[in-house]
Amino acid sequence: MDARRSLRGDLHFRSDEGAVAVITAITLTVLLLVTAIVIDLASLRADRSSSKSVADLAVTAAAVEYDPLAGGSAQQACLEAVAFAQANLREPGLVLTADVSCESRFPDPSADPNNPAEICDSTWDPPRTARYSAGDYVIEITIPVPDGSPLMGAQASTAQYDGEACDRIGVRVLRDRTFVLARVAAFDSGRTSQASVARWRPEGDEDQFASLVVLQRVGCSTLAVSGQDGVEVLDGPPAEAGGPPTPGSITLDTWADGCNPNSTGDKGPVINLGPNASATIRASGAIFMDGLNTQPQPQLYQSARVTSGQLSPRPRSGARISRKPIDHRYNCRDYAGTAAHRWSPIYSGTAGYTQQPIPACTQNLDDDGASPPPPYIEQLVVAYQGLTADQIPSTDGSVEGVPQYSDWLVYPRDVGGQCSAGSGTFGPSTDAAILDGRSGRNWFIDCERSPSNDVFSPDDVTFAGVDVVVSRNWIDVNRTAFRVLGEVDPSNGRGGAILYLQGDDNTGTNANNNRGLERGSQASLELQNTFVYSHNGWLRIGGGSGTSAAIWNASPRSAQDACSVSGPPTPGCFAPLALWSNSNHRHRLGGSSALDVRGVFFTPNASPFDLSGQTPQALDGAQFFSSSFDISGQARIILRPDPAFNEPTPVGGSGLIR
Repeated sequence: MDARRSLRGDLHFRSDEGAVAVITAITLTVLLLVTAIVIDLASLRADRSSSKSVADLAVTAAAVEYDPLAGGSAQQACLEAVAFAQANLREPGLVLTADVSCESRFPDPSADPNNPAEICDSTWDPPRTARYSAGDYVIEITIPVPDGSPLMGAQASTAQYDGEACDRIGVRVLRDRTFVLARVAAFDSGRTSQASVARWRPEGDEDQFASLVVLQRVGCSTLAVSGQDGVEVLDGPPAEAGGPPTPGSITLDTWADGCNPNSTGDKGPVINLGPNASATIRASGAIFMDGLNTQPQPQLYQSARVTSGQLSPRPRSGARISRKPIDHRYNCRDYAGTAAHRWSPIYSGTAGYTQQPIPACTQNLDDDGASPPPPYIEQLVVAYQGLTADQIPSTDGSVEGVPQYSDWLVYPRDVGGQCSAGSGTFGPSTDAAILDGRSGRNWFIDCERSPSNDVFSPDDVTFAGVDVVVSRNWIDVNRTAFRVLGEVDPSNGRGGAILYLQGDDNTGTNANNNRGLERGSQASLELQNTFVYSHNGWLRIGGGSGTSAAIWNASPRSAQDACSVSGPPTPGCFAPLALWSNSNHRHRLGGSSALDVRGVFFTPNASPFDLSGQTPQALDGAQFFSSSFDISGQARIILRPDPAFNEPTPVGGSGLIR
């Protein structure tokens, strides 16, 4: 009995010992398999992280080259993406080779920066994709990237921030990995896929308002100081209540073309301070230069002037601004592919007039998803460029068969004045407010022609509380004063006034009837809340100190609430635009009297726009877009951006959106 118990106990012990061994073996096997899988999965996670970094860097660099306004193209963007992907692959020595090349998928780029190659076409459906590979990597570059593309992910897209499909470029990085340990569990390999999307020229931060925007694409000395002092752009009021000050900035679109960095003449660098040691160009915020994205610095500016403090701060790379912000706001239309349209040329300085490529106007830049505004400038020209006194009824009755402008009066016909020495105040608050049932809010200036000039040179004429003043004559204020005073009251539909100078279609620099608007001698010019359109004419304000300051105020941006397009666009449609002139004449704003200037001065072809003065000029709230600038005179020009009177300008050249 005792022997049997002992034997059973021994057998029971041996049975438990075998079970433990089996369990231990199974557990170790499972742990080894899990460890193998975890180690190889960790490698996949590392692959995803590094591939995302490669995709981000490649697509961001590609978006800069994708910008057609900087002479870019889809092919250049694709090749840039390949180059950056190659440089950032984790395995040194790998060389990407084309399975489907950039050259075969996208159009050839153009060498002419004024006529860039096609970047994208809506007929590219499905989107075009180039593919490169090396070792375990595959790189895919895709243009365009539609809203429904897997590259965009699940996040909903918005036109304001993500742009349109043809604004975007996508890069996907695929990587295969052969497992080392997980193969014991029949897992041989894995693949990671990481994608990034960027867009070219995002509209940037609307709190940025460059006070000087140099538009000339190719040239030298496009921002030059020829006087004894220079220009300074200081911080302005905040864009929003309680926000930070608006930084003072300058931006230049110009690419250097054989500029001599040591020259002090016309072939000096793009920013040319000349030989004067006291000349300065300074900004409290930044000086942006598109040329720094691709071109060597010496032809763009002189480092010695940075060291001496005459040029401050050191210029930095930035996006090309172009005419786009102003065209889209005030003359919204598709300029791309349009031959010799009156609004599309820009003067290059070396090649004459060349077509300015501006992307299709597809949305309101200030409002997410909103429809774009109408082409106000084009509508204005249609309404007023052909207007004559014959179309406005006289006291003797209307002219049969001629379209009638019944709410207009003619100066001097309907008020008994004189063009050569006329004086008086005309508008709704005067005796001339109503004449035979016609309003005095709109006036047509029709002075007799002299043998050599077509000029209106008033003694002291004021148009008060008016909506529109159209002049057949160029206006030369050289005696006492000329005033146009517009009312700003959006609640009553008042958004200021329009002064429309007809000129003609002759662009010759010696044509007297193209002169536009001049103020000289001891005269005074006052344009309160007034937008001036000059058809092929110039603006020249200079002369002596005068008995009163020359004043030029545009309506604040809030006056846009009074915009109406039931007929010709009303003054509120142009707030805060102060001047629009497509002429390539020299424009001048200066003189010995202090100026009160606000609003946007848009002279994209002026060669140059001359800002000058014998006394310091504080042009707070003024913003200038011009082909080139010459800062002359003996005193400093001081600018301060003001979001109430200026248009926002983009600051970025590209943006990562996915």
